[in-house]
Amino acid sequence: MFKGCFEFSATIVGNSVSFPRGTIASTDPAVDRIEIESDGKEIRSTVFLKSASTKEHGLELAAKANANVLNRLGYIYLVAIENARCTASASDPQTTPGVLNAEVGHYFVFGQSATFVRGIQVASVVMELENAMPGERHFGLLRSALQSISPVDKFMHLYHILLMLCGDKQKAVEEFIDKNSVEPPPMTPDPRDASKMETVYTRLRNEFAHPTRGVPVEDIKKGMADWVGTLAQLTKQAIAIRDRRHD
Repeated sequence: MFKGCFEFSATIVGNSVSFPRGTIASTDPAVDRIEIESDGKEIRSTVFLKSASTKEHGLELAAKANANVLNRLGYIYLVAIENARCTASASDPQTTPGVLNAEVGHYFVFGQSATFVRGIQVASVVMELENAMPGERHFGLLRSALQSISPVDKFMHLYHILLMLCGDKQKAVEEFIDKNSVEPPPMTPDPRDASKMETVYTRLRNEFAHPTRGVPVEDIKKGMADWVGTLAQLTKQAIAIRDRRHD
């Protein structure tokens, strides 16, 4: 049996958050606790295991628990967090109690320069991470979308999630956006039917997906860059709301 801890580091890209080291209680029966901190550039965490059958199994358990925390952080604060790498491990095998061995870490891929860093009280971070939240099964999808390098990729990925949460119906997406936007988004006539209007999000998505609309690609890219932030907020809302309704 293996008992010990694994240290991880994950880079934050773009807007970021920082907070001092705090301890999170875990609901995972194999995990004792998780300590985590952020300097605005990287999120560093240590996963303490209760037990695992082998060190390799322990790494899998620790990486999964760490990924779940990163998914939550990405969802709560809408920051792009890259895949974590395991930087070190310390073992205390149950067969030799009292012996602690420090070992070199290695990269562990699970699944995948800050412009604004927001400082957060660690107590607030711990509370957010420990609270039950609806929609957690989709947090990884949102984090993956936020990892997208270009605004276009990010926009299309976010719209895809929103479409999925709305039953793959564009009309339902439009209704959701209309109902949940803080401010009404710009509306333009649908080229297929001038009597119908479409939001800026759907217009940009369709202009990119259907070049026959004849809109210059640079104009589409600029529009997506302008609106991707609010689309991320709407996608976050949809994850929570649709999960509560079990849609």
